Amino acid sequence: MLSGFFGGLPVTAVIVRSGANVAAGGRERMSALVHGVLLLLAVLFMGPMLNRIPLAALAAVLIQVGLKLCSPALFRTQWRLGMNQFLPFALTVVAIMATDLLKGVIAGIIIGIFFVLKQNSTGAILDNVEEDNTRVLKFRRDGTFISKPHLVQLLDTVNDGDRLVIDASGEFVDHDMKEVLAEFVQNAPARNVDVRVRGVDLAGTSPGGGH
Repeated sequence: MLSGFFGGLPVTAVIVRSGANVAAGGRERMSALVHGVLLLLAVLFMGPMLNRIPLAALAAVLIQVGLKLCSPALFRTQWRLGMNQFLPFALTVVAIMATDLLKGVIAGIIIGIFFVLKQNSTGAILDNVEEDNTRVLKFRRDGTFISKPHLVQLLDTVNDGDRLVIDASGEFVDHDMKEVLAEFVQNAPARNVDVRVRGVDLAGTSPGGGH
């Protein structure tokens, strides 16, 4: 009760109260404090009156609020964002409905982490071929050990005599990835591969990394 009075968020469906605050025009933290004061006053001084409210009416209010918080438009938005966004969202909803809020949220976090790792393992590097037949491996996000197998797979598809640009400009590349790049750059002259590396400092990096 004290936590709620000062705007704390207990591990319950507080999104309903937050939604009520937003619907009532609340835009600042003071709205949470005012809401807490009103709840306290209602519990202390309006108990008999609250007990006279039919449960069906309270249920209708909760259903109406729940529909606003989980409208079909929200599902359509998640669907448009792609399966990597929609599946964790849908599976979290199913987990909450099948268990309870806390267990469902924990399951959703675990599912979300899995999808983030999966996306980073295969989607961190964009493989394109330019008009002059130069192949470009462009890092779209940080290159970490999670993306290492994908990088190794891409480099294995480079043919002898190819022209290759590895562009990691503006992205962080960890030591494991640098080892793979350093080994490829070292072996490139023997295969007549013209390779240029941008945005990665390979100075002092020893070849290795399993490639």
